[in-house]
Amino acid sequence: MRPGLPAGGLAAHACGDVDECVAAAYREAVEGMQSRYAVRLRAASTRDEALQDATRDLLTYLARHPDVASFVSVEVLKGGRELMALREELRRRSVANVRRELARFDGPAVAPELQVEMLIATMGHTIARHVTTGETAKLPSALDPALAMAGACEPLPASG
Repeated sequence: MRPGLPAGGLAAHACGDVDECVAAAYREAVEGMQSRYAVRLRAASTRDEALQDATRDLLTYLARHPDVASFVSVEVLKGGRELMALREELRRRSVANVRRELARFDGPAVAPELQVEMLIATMGHTIARHVTTGETAKLPSALDPALAMAGACEPLPASG
C-alpha cells in the first residue's frame, strides 16, 4: 500500500474532477478579489481615493498571498478551454463592476469599457510580471504605475 491519494482520488473530490476543482478555486479567488476591490471603491469619498485604496489593498493582499497571485495571474493561463472561458467571463464582470463603481463619481461620463479593460489588463500583467520574476512581495511598489494607468480611466470630458 502506497501513501497518498488512490488513482482517481481527485476525481472523487466534492467539486468533481480536477478541471472542475481548479475552476471552482479560480472563481472563488477572483470573486473574492472583485468583492474586496468593490468594497474599497465604495468606501471612498473621492474617485482618486477610491482607486488608490482599492488598488493598494489588492496589491498588498496579493503580496501577502503569493500563491493566490500566481494562481490567478500565471497558473490559470495553463488551463483548458473551459478555464479560459471562465477567466474571460470573470474579466468582463470585473470591468463592469469597476465601471459601475466609478460611475458613482463620474455619472454618465464614466470611462469607456475599453479604458477600464486597459487598467485591468495592465494590473494583470504587472501582477504576473512580479510573480514570474519572484518579486511578488514587491507588488505594493507597483501602486503608482498602476494608478498612472488608472489615469487613463478619467471621466470623459463634457461635450458641448
